Amino acid sequence: MKYEKRLLIRILVMILITLGYGLFYRIFYPPTILVSFVVLKLFIKNLIINFSEHYLSPGCGKLMFVEACVANTAYYLWSLLVLTTKGLGKKVWKLWVYGVLLILSMNILRIIILILVLYYAGQNWFDLIHLAFWRFVAGIYVALVWIFLVNKLKVKNIPVYSDVKELLKHIKPKKVKRKSKKRKKTKRNKRN
Repeated sequence: MKYEKRLLIRILVMILITLGYGLFYRIFYPPTILVSFVVLKLFIKNLIINFSEHYLSPGCGKLMFVEACVANTAYYLWSLLVLTTKGLGKKVWKLWVYGVLLILSMNILRIIILILVLYYAGQNWFDLIHLAFWRFVAGIYVALVWIFLVNKLKVKNIPVYSDVKELLKHIKPKKVKRKSKKRKKTKRNKRN
């Protein structure tokens, strides 16, 4: 398949992902809340889960699972990084799946830590750690996962930049070789 067709497919998938942004929540909400619940149940015996109303209750109020809790932005950013990287070939699925699993694992760990902090240390500590963790997972952690997996899978291209560079090669007109003036002069001199 030609480069331009592959690029067009990647752009269309990016548009679909953007339009279906809420799909990340529907996909990652169940494993996020269920795994968190199972692990937390080991530490908090009276933990309650309400799957349909999207909350966990450790006995000190309800903790609602909104889109940010599931790390929608992190999955979206990860997907865009993978899709804007030229020439991944078969590595695209490996890169995406490994990245998603690492983000999911970190997010579940984050939720477990936060709920344990709330349960054992109180609301003030929960609020402080919640804000710090949220910013870390949403941006910095995704960048660290990218750097790690790019090195691990030996990805050579840079998101967006490699595509722009390739497109410029296709757009630039090829130079037509012209005879130099020196050759013309020497030919004229030979004729005379």
